[in-house]
Amino acid sequence: MPRFHPDQPQIPAHLAGEQTVLDAFRVLPPETRVFVRVQLPDPEAPGSLDLDFLVVDHDLGIVLVHVLADGVERRSGQWVRRTAAGSHEKLATGPAEALQIQQNALFTFLKGVGLDFIPRITQVLATPSLPLEPGRALGPSLPACRLLTVEKLANPYISLRLAVTGGQTWAAWSTTPVAGQCSIGGATLERLAGALRKVSQA
Repeated sequence: MPRFHPDQPQIPAHLAGEQTVLDAFRVLPPETRVFVRVQLPDPEAPGSLDLDFLVVDHDLGIVLVHVLADGVERRSGQWVRRTAAGSHEKLATGPAEALQIQQNALFTFLKGVGLDFIPRITQVLATPSLPLEPGRALGPSLPACRLLTVEKLANPYISLRLAVTGGQTWAAWSTTPVAGQCSIGGATLERLAGALRKVSQA
Protein backbone atom coordinates (compact mmCIF):
# COMPACT_ATOMS: atom_id res chain seq x y z
CA MET A 1 0.00 0.00 0.00
CA PRO A 2 1.29 3.50 -0.75
CA ARG A 3 1.79 6.24 1.81
CA PHE A 4 -1.38 8.28 1.97
CA HIS A 5 -1.53 11.89 3.10
CA PRO A 6 -3.41 12.24 5.32
CA ASP A 7 -2.79 8.77 6.74
CA GLN A 8 -6.46 7.79 6.76
CA PRO A 9 -8.16 9.83 4.05
CA GLN A 10 -11.90 10.27 4.29
CA ILE A 11 -14.00 10.86 1.18
CA PRO A 12 -17.47 12.42 1.61
CA ALA A 13 -20.18 9.81 1.04
CA HIS A 14 -21.69 11.57 -1.98
CA LEU A 15 -18.38 11.43 -3.92
CA ALA A 16 -18.62 7.81 -4.99
CA GLY A 17 -16.20 8.24 -7.90
CA GLU A 18 -13.45 9.58 -5.65
CA GLN A 19 -13.98 6.69 -3.24
CA THR A 20 -13.63 4.23 -6.12
CA VAL A 21 -10.32 5.81 -7.12
CA LEU A 22 -9.07 5.91 -3.53
CA ASP A 23 -9.85 2.20 -3.09
CA ALA A 24 -8.04 1.37 -6.35
CA PHE A 25 -4.97 3.36 -5.32
CA ARG A 26 -4.54 1.25 -2.17
CA VAL A 27 -2.57 -1.29 -4.22
CA LEU A 28 0.01 1.22 -5.48
CA PRO A 29 3.63 0.49 -4.43
CA PRO A 30 4.69 1.34 -0.87
CA GLU A 31 7.21 3.95 -2.04
CA THR A 32 4.48 5.91 -3.84
CA ARG A 33 2.87 8.89 -2.09
CA VAL A 34 -0.81 9.69 -2.62
CA PHE A 35 -2.08 13.09 -1.52
CA VAL A 36 -5.86 13.22 -1.17
CA ARG A 37 -8.16 16.23 -1.56
CA VAL A 38 -5.40 18.81 -1.84
CA GLN A 39 -6.43 22.44 -1.35
CA LEU A 40 -4.17 24.96 -3.07
CA PRO A 41 -4.38 28.73 -3.12
CA ASP A 42 -6.18 29.72 -6.33
CA PRO A 43 -3.93 32.14 -8.25
CA GLU A 44 -6.88 33.30 -10.36
CA ALA A 45 -9.38 34.06 -7.60
CA PRO A 46 -9.78 34.35 -3.82
CA GLY A 47 -10.11 31.08 -1.96
CA SER A 48 -8.75 27.65 -2.72
CA LEU A 49 -8.60 25.25 -5.63
CA ASP A 50 -9.31 21.58 -4.86
CA LEU A 51 -7.32 18.75 -6.41
CA ASP A 52 -8.78 15.26 -6.05
CA PHE A 53 -5.51 13.27 -5.99
CA LEU A 54 -1.81 13.82 -6.48
CA VAL A 55 0.29 10.70 -7.00
CA VAL A 56 4.00 11.33 -6.38
CA ASP A 57 6.48 8.64 -7.31
CA HIS A 58 10.26 8.41 -7.84
CA ASP A 59 9.76 7.27 -11.46
CA LEU A 60 6.38 8.73 -12.42
CA GLY A 61 7.00 12.25 -11.19
CA ILE A 62 3.75 13.96 -10.26
CA VAL A 63 0.44 12.65 -11.58
CA LEU A 64 -2.51 14.99 -11.15
CA VAL A 65 -5.73 12.94 -11.07
CA HIS A 66 -9.07 14.65 -11.52
CA VAL A 67 -12.14 12.46 -10.97
CA LEU A 68 -15.08 13.02 -13.29
CA ALA A 69 -18.14 13.59 -11.13
CA ASP A 70 -21.16 11.32 -11.32
CA GLY A 71 -23.67 12.51 -13.90
CA VAL A 72 -21.09 14.36 -16.01
CA GLU A 73 -20.78 13.29 -19.63
CA ARG A 74 -19.91 14.53 -23.10
CA ARG A 75 -22.86 15.19 -25.43
CA SER A 76 -22.65 16.64 -28.92
CA GLY A 77 -19.15 17.91 -28.27
CA GLN A 78 -20.06 19.60 -24.97
CA TRP A 79 -19.60 18.60 -21.35
CA VAL A 80 -22.87 18.51 -19.43
CA ARG A 81 -24.11 17.51 -16.00
CA ARG A 82 -27.34 15.58 -15.45
CA THR A 83 -29.56 17.42 -12.99
CA ALA A 84 -31.83 15.88 -10.35
CA ALA A 85 -34.77 16.64 -12.63
CA GLY A 86 -33.20 14.55 -15.42
CA SER A 87 -32.25 17.41 -17.72
CA HIS A 88 -28.70 18.37 -18.73
CA GLU A 89 -26.89 21.63 -18.05
CA LYS A 90 -23.71 22.71 -19.81
CA LEU A 91 -20.59 22.91 -17.65
CA ALA A 92 -18.73 26.20 -17.62
CA THR A 93 -15.42 24.32 -17.51
CA GLY A 94 -14.74 20.93 -19.09
CA PRO A 95 -12.39 18.41 -17.47
CA ALA A 96 -9.44 19.17 -19.79
CA GLU A 97 -9.62 22.86 -18.94
CA ALA A 98 -10.11 22.06 -15.25
CA LEU A 99 -6.99 19.88 -15.27
CA GLN A 100 -4.94 22.64 -16.91
CA ILE A 101 -6.12 25.19 -14.34
CA GLN A 102 -5.22 22.75 -11.55
CA GLN A 103 -1.79 22.06 -13.04
CA ASN A 104 -1.05 25.79 -13.32
CA ALA A 105 -2.03 26.30 -9.68
CA LEU A 106 0.06 23.32 -8.60
CA PHE A 107 3.12 24.57 -10.49
CA THR A 108 2.72 28.04 -8.97
CA PHE A 109 2.42 26.53 -5.50
CA LEU A 110 5.48 24.30 -5.90
CA LYS A 111 7.49 27.17 -7.33
CA GLY A 112 6.52 29.23 -4.31
CA VAL A 113 7.83 26.68 -1.80
CA GLY A 114 11.30 26.95 -3.32
CA LEU A 115 11.87 23.50 -4.77
CA ASP A 116 15.15 23.26 -6.70
CA PHE A 117 13.50 20.89 -9.16
CA ILE A 118 9.82 20.60 -10.04
CA PRO A 119 9.12 17.17 -11.56
CA ARG A 120 7.08 16.81 -14.72
CA ILE A 121 3.32 16.84 -14.06
CA THR A 122 1.06 14.42 -15.94
CA GLN A 123 -2.66 15.13 -16.16
CA VAL A 124 -5.04 12.18 -15.78
CA LEU A 125 -8.84 12.07 -15.83
CA ALA A 126 -10.44 9.25 -13.82
CA THR A 127 -13.80 8.20 -15.25
CA PRO A 128 -15.19 5.50 -12.91
CA SER A 129 -18.80 6.51 -13.56
CA LEU A 130 -18.52 7.01 -17.34
CA PRO A 131 -18.68 3.88 -19.52
CA LEU A 132 -16.02 4.14 -22.23
CA GLU A 133 -15.05 1.61 -24.84
CA PRO A 134 -11.35 0.64 -24.80
CA GLY A 135 -9.09 3.06 -26.62
CA ARG A 136 -11.60 5.89 -26.75
CA ALA A 137 -10.26 9.42 -26.25
CA LEU A 138 -12.25 12.38 -24.94
CA GLY A 139 -10.68 14.98 -27.19
CA PRO A 140 -7.10 15.89 -28.13
CA SER A 141 -6.22 16.96 -24.59
CA LEU A 142 -7.58 13.74 -23.10
CA PRO A 143 -6.16 10.81 -25.09
CA ALA A 144 -7.09 7.28 -24.10
CA CYS A 145 -3.75 6.71 -22.34
CA ARG A 146 -4.57 9.46 -19.82
CA LEU A 147 -8.05 8.21 -18.96
CA LEU A 148 -8.44 6.01 -15.87
CA THR A 149 -11.50 3.93 -16.66
CA VAL A 150 -12.99 1.35 -14.32
CA GLU A 151 -11.06 -1.33 -16.20
CA LYS A 152 -7.76 0.52 -15.88
CA LEU A 153 -8.30 1.09 -12.16
CA ALA A 154 -7.92 -2.67 -11.73
CA ASN A 155 -4.18 -2.16 -12.42
CA PRO A 156 -3.61 1.45 -11.38
CA TYR A 157 0.20 1.57 -11.40
CA ILE A 158 0.44 0.13 -14.91
CA SER A 159 -2.27 2.55 -16.03
CA LEU A 160 -0.48 5.53 -14.48
CA ARG A 161 2.72 4.45 -16.22
CA LEU A 162 0.91 4.47 -19.55
CA ALA A 163 -0.42 7.93 -18.83
CA VAL A 164 3.06 9.24 -18.00
CA THR A 165 4.66 7.65 -21.08
CA GLY A 166 1.90 8.75 -23.43
CA GLY A 167 1.09 5.14 -24.22
CA GLN A 168 4.67 4.02 -24.93
CA THR A 169 6.16 0.94 -23.32
CA TRP A 170 7.95 1.72 -20.07
CA ALA A 171 11.21 0.18 -21.29
CA ALA A 172 11.34 2.40 -24.38
CA TRP A 173 10.17 5.56 -22.64
CA SER A 174 12.50 5.26 -19.63
CA THR A 175 15.53 5.87 -21.89
CA THR A 176 14.18 9.18 -23.24
CA PRO A 177 15.10 12.66 -21.93
CA VAL A 178 11.50 13.17 -20.77
CA ALA A 179 11.93 10.34 -18.25
CA GLY A 180 14.60 12.39 -16.51
CA GLN A 181 12.10 15.22 -16.06
CA CYS A 182 9.90 12.85 -14.03
CA SER A 183 12.56 11.20 -11.89
CA ILE A 184 12.50 12.48 -8.30
CA GLY A 185 15.48 12.06 -5.99
CA GLY A 186 15.04 11.29 -2.30
CA ALA A 187 15.72 14.79 -0.96
CA THR A 188 13.40 16.42 -3.51
CA LEU A 189 10.68 13.87 -2.76
CA GLU A 190 10.83 14.64 0.96
CA ARG A 191 10.67 18.42 0.39
CA LEU A 192 7.82 17.96 -2.06
CA ALA A 193 5.95 15.68 0.32
CA GLY A 194 6.45 18.11 3.20
CA ALA A 195 4.90 20.95 1.20
CA LEU A 196 1.96 18.87 -0.02
CA ARG A 197 1.19 17.36 3.40
CA LYS A 198 0.25 20.82 4.64
CA VAL A 199 -2.47 21.19 2.00
CA SER A 200 -3.96 17.66 1.99
CA GLN A 201 -7.34 18.01 3.66
CA ALA A 202 -9.20 14.68 3.44
